Amino acid sequence: MNSAPDLASAFSLMGVYLFWEEGNCEGACQYYDQALSQYLQSENPDWFRQYLNTADFPRPLIESYLYSLMQCGYYDICRDVIKDNLEPPESIFWQIELYRSAGDLDAALELAEEGSAAYPELSTMRAKYAEQLLVVGRPNDAEIEIQKAIELLPKYFPVDPWYDALLIVNQLRSGQEDQVNQRLEKIKPNDLVLTLVHIIHTLMMIEEWDSVIQYSNLVISADPENISALHSLARAYAEVDKYPEAITYYGKLLNLQPMNGIAQLELCLVYGKVGEMEKARSQISDALEG
Repeated sequence: MNSAPDLASAFSLMGVYLFWEEGNCEGACQYYDQALSQYLQSENPDWFRQYLNTADFPRPLIESYLYSLMQCGYYDICRDVIKDNLEPPESIFWQIELYRSAGDLDAALELAEEGSAAYPELSTMRAKYAEQLLVVGRPNDAEIEIQKAIELLPKYFPVDPWYDALLIVNQLRSGQEDQVNQRLEKIKPNDLVLTLVHIIHTLMMIEEWDSVIQYSNLVISADPENISALHSLARAYAEVDKYPEAITYYGKLLNLQPMNGIAQLELCLVYGKVGEMEKARSQISDALEG
């Protein structure tokens, strides 16, 4: 296995495993970087670019790499990866996500509005704009853009769980509990957990921690080892100062993903807040060694 595609495939699969299965964003970034290095060495970079973006992984390589970089806070590297490997409109979409992840909500909203205007027929760009409107507290405008995004989907095309999540969170913020329950009842059972995870992710963006706890518990009742829900529940309990509960769920998460450096560092902070300094030191040591 010494050709560029073979090496990229091996490095990519290692990155996918470390990030999505073990929660080790630091280790995943190293393998994704090596995979992209193989792309640069390829004799046919145009073909290889397509190879990287269409390989049958849980997430395309570049998307997974960007997620890993953002989780680790490597925003400058993330910006370079977007610039060097993506073209509009994909590059705009990910630049919006980068701004949001880095906390620059004004820049994220401005670019999302520009992207929506530049690509008015692109459903995902409309949805991204709706998401940013929701984050900055403009639910009426967000609902308009979500509906436009759904209308742009091909006829008979199923509504993406992300779109359902945006609508539901928007309705939650507007106090439309009955509409929320009605929409949840219409979601296919196979899509329900994924939709709930998207709802949780959006609720975390707007720091609605009590709702994060509610919906995380719904996911865990259906899927007790759901990594995303365990992490969001632990984080939400920490945010509302319910530290014993946070410690419990960080423990469950780390039993499943011992190399999850983000969770290790967050648990260290929780131990610090309850005065368990020895446990905090031990946790930070584990995180640094991982």
